[in-house]
Amino acid sequence: MLPDDADRPGRTIQILTFGADEYGSMGSALSVLTFPEPADPGVVYVETRAGSLTLGAIDEL
Repeated sequence: MLPDDADRPGRTIQILTFGADEYGSMGSALSVLTFPEPADPGVVYVETRAGSLTLGAIDEL
């Protein structure tokens, strides 16, 4: 559940009302993928109207 995740370290949950108008990342999705093996680094997958992007290096994030 969303409220349970809010208490986890490194998490910030922000909720915008429909009356907040458009914002910069509207229409995009972001997924953070982590893996149980320490040798497998996490990646961030971003979808935008212009295309998609996978970020894996820490300096890309």
